[in-house]
Amino acid sequence: MTPLLAWSVPVGILLGLGLWTLLGLVPRVGAARLASRVAPYVADVSPGAREFLDRRPAEPLPFVGGLLAPLVRQVRRGIAAVLGGDDSVERRLRQAGWTLTVEALRGRQLLAGAAGARSASSRR
Repeated sequence: MTPLLAWSVPVGILLGLGLWTLLGLVPRVGAARLASRVAPYVADVSPGAREFLDRRPAEPLPFVGGLLAPLVRQVRRGIAAVLGGDDSVERRLRQAGWTLTVEALRGRQLLAGAAGARSASSRR
């Protein structure tokens, strides 16, 4: 197995998951089906309409988030250990007048660190 082939498989998987996620965010084009327009009006008398309204479309974002959640949680704990506890960060956020939660701030820090590492590695 060549190194190029070894890298192409995980990169292809990541590309596929990314494209699937982006496709899930694109709004649907076209008129809604008749059943989806009528179901809210007859849901109280029709069990079929209630079942139709309870169905949810499959979205890739929760799936991808569920796969990566344990890894992201560990990285956030590591960042919290290095940068200080959540209590001090929460106090500083309040003092700064930000409405951001500590978890959202840690997510931003994680993304900024990944972007910085990516740009540093591309300069070499």
